[in-house]
Amino acid sequence: RGPSALAYGGGAVGGVVNILDRKIPTAMPEKGLEGSAEVRANSAAREKTGAAEFTVAAGSNLALHLEGVKRDADDYRVGKDWEGGRRVPGSYKETETGTVGLSWVGQNGYLGAAFTKERGKYGLPGHGFENEAGEIEAPVVDLDSERWDVRGEYRNPVAGIERVRLRASFTDYIHDEVEGSAVATTFKNKGHDGRLEFVHAPIAGWHGVFGLQTTRRDFS
Repeated sequence: RGPSALAYGGGAVGGVVNILDRKIPTAMPEKGLEGSAEVRANSAAREKTGAAEFTVAAGSNLALHLEGVKRDADDYRVGKDWEGGRRVPGSYKETETGTVGLSWVGQNGYLGAAFTKERGKYGLPGHGFENEAGEIEAPVVDLDSERWDVRGEYRNPVAGIERVRLRASFTDYIHDEVEGSAVATTFKNKGHDGRLEFVHAPIAGWHGVFGLQTTRRDFS
């Protein structure tokens, strides 16, 4: 929140969300390898989730990152007193996401790229339709998404500039809303974002950043 949020557009006066991830390594892993893994479960939807991510040194200045997430959840159980039954129809979700990233890391910065692939299927509770048997059935969203990211940073390139940051991404997203065996609606969204920032050295105690940003969306 605050004045710095305006650097992300006039519509960001309420603040922005800074999402941090490690898909593009910014430093070489300690001892040549680092990572984490976790498993989650819950009883309300009999959900099972597994996630893992690893970063490995692929050379003296190259770092390779791999990560993946798989989630499988049934319809939510809500108890016997709900008039709709013991479960909320169409509240299930199945997703799989995988990412591979590669970075060149030097003393004064890094430059890297990553590719992310996501496949998913989930229901739309509360938007049921009547099937051929006369039963109310929830529609299903079947999605497929591919995303490329490029990020880089160079520290102290010239006098007066502390660092230069580069951020760019391209996304190709599509999902079908399926009713029964027929596709009722298809949504497509292709877009790219680019951002170049220059962080200047303090001037009379003032810190600041300047640069440019471009965004394009093709939605249908």
